[in-house]
Amino acid sequence: MYELHPCAVLQQECKRHGRLAAEAEAHNSNIAERNRFVRATAAKLGIPLYGVSASDAEAAPLPEGTLDSFRGALLDRLGALERELLDLKATNR
Repeated sequence: MYELHPCAVLQQECKRHGRLAAEAEAHNSNIAERNRFVRATAAKLGIPLYGVSASDAEAAPLPEGTLDSFRGALLDRLGALERELLDLKATNR
């Protein structure tokens, strides 16, 4: 059986590490972008974020459960807007 030279093994491991580091960086960037969007949307709609105070830094990660809470608040808001629309339609008939 053929064995790779130790330098070749090290080179492969360096490439693998570089690839994993790039994937991790892209993942972290996506999470940060999502968090910025959530914070901006919550501020625009006046929805408080669970576990986040006004003094928390913009770049700070959102605490566990914040996204689920935000999603629930958005669904509640959507339901209220849909009911309001139906009421307005019924009134204008």
